[in-house]
Amino acid sequence: ESKVQNASLDDGNRKAQRRKTHTGSFIQPSTHQGEKSHSNKSVPSISSCRKYIRHYIDSLQLPPGFFAAVMKCYESIDSRKWLIENSASMNIQDAHAMMVGFKLEYIASVEFIGSGYVTRWQEFSQCFDFHVKMSARCWIPTEFWLVNDSGEGADSQRFSVAGGSKKDLSEEREMAYKIIKRATLGEKRNPLASQLRRIEKRIAKDALELTTNNKHVVLMLCTDGDE
Repeated sequence: ESKVQNASLDDGNRKAQRRKTHTGSFIQPSTHQGEKSHSNKSVPSISSCRKYIRHYIDSLQLPPGFFAAVMKCYESIDSRKWLIENSASMNIQDAHAMMVGFKLEYIASVEFIGSGYVTRWQEFSQCFDFHVKMSARCWIPTEFWLVNDSGEGADSQRFSVAGGSKKDLSEEREMAYKIIKRATLGEKRNPLASQLRRIEKRIAKDALELTTNNKHVVLMLCTDGDE
């Protein structure tokens, strides 16, 4: 499994720059490359993306000098892939949630929400909501994979945000939130390694393009570590 993970995380040297178009929930490479894709009216402009990235840095009260480093990282990313565990153990109530002020004037961690303790899935969902919004605002093509069947049909086990054009963003975000909100957490098994191998194979197909364009794929593993 470690070999698979290392191979997947090494995609950084292996994926071509693509601004994407998509059919259904599958991301396909477009003919646009590099920053030029932002000149396409179907995707947000680079100035709009920079504005939102600066907004996040300012809101988090990070040093202004971070902006250049963050933009360099942003421009080197081809896309992100999230592998999400949705097994029964994610229902365990031993997690934390964030209480955030409307203007980020305060951020606090809590263990109790409403009528019960915070579950691992609730903690993940809060993180997921933030990153879906950021992917849409900053135009970071992101593909989400659920380890187990979501309960919403085969097409909802893998879905994307910012994989098509900006006119699709509202629908993509709504669908993403719906899938995570309704995802079933009944499976006791967590076939993480087998799903990682599938992702590795998909990324490996783009190895030459990635290398040529000095781009990389960010792989996020969202798991509680339980078997």
